[in-house]
Amino acid sequence: MVVHRWQTNDHDPGVDSAGVPRIRTRSPPPRSAYGLGPTGTPERPRGANGEASGPEVGTELAFESKLLMGLLAGLVDPVVVIDGAGRVLRASASTETLLGWSPSELVGQNVNVLIPEPHGSRHDEYLARYLVTGRTWILDTQREFEVLRRDGTLVTCELTISRIDLPGGSRGAPLFTGTLRDISERRRAHAALVLSEARFRAVFENENELVLLLDEDERVTDVNLCALAHTGRSRESLVGQRLEDLQLFGSRAAEGASGAPSEAGDRVGAGVEALRRVFARARSAGVATARFSL
Repeated sequence: MVVHRWQTNDHDPGVDSAGVPRIRTRSPPPRSAYGLGPTGTPERPRGANGEASGPEVGTELAFESKLLMGLLAGLVDPVVVIDGAGRVLRASASTETLLGWSPSELVGQNVNVLIPEPHGSRHDEYLARYLVTGRTWILDTQREFEVLRRDGTLVTCELTISRIDLPGGSRGAPLFTGTLRDISERRRAHAALVLSEARFRAVFENENELVLLLDEDERVTDVNLCALAHTGRSRESLVGQRLEDLQLFGSRAAEGASGAPSEAGDRVGAGVEALRRVFARARSAGVATARFSL
């Protein structure tokens, strides 16, 4: 607090009624007058438009630029950043590994060099329509697309596109990032699994022996065509039943013409009991899967 004594004049004697000199107080200048911020630390100089300026800003921008380039260099999945016209602004180093384009070669080109026909030549149209209508089905979702490599070959990728709105961006236009994940190996593994399942199903259904698939609780998960033909039962009536509750041959084979148990039924009953013992030993030994044929 700064104390000032009143200067007397003809209208103000400068003392109160008791003759004590009056004083007045004046608040000190704000911290900003001394170049200090609200916490008392030196404040960054600002330009005429109110934005920070000075050498510190240049240092910070250089650091952020290096940080961005480091992130793009370390990404495993390729990332491409484009503007509202489809022009590539940034690309991760991994684009060269997957697509054959180095970042420096890709930057400045239209992103449609990565998009095969019939969509490549229409991508500018798609992008312009979105900027006008705001309607899209592709933003913030994961979808599978064929991506065009530099050598003209295609690679199946999982594509995620996100919109970036930067304050003070070029004429307010948004940017878009596309992240690509190569799923070729996943596709090959799935195709191999489908083929393996088809081969198993062919062997399973055409086996001349009665075959049942059981889970660890001794419940039927599947039966082959031979079992259905010998039992006269539908697959739905057998699947889900426990082995101990299963009337395997019903009245067609388990009983003879006179209604008495047949020799085939006795053999099946003995086989089922043997199978139960196998499952019991397998469970006690910690075995999760057992194969058995009757």
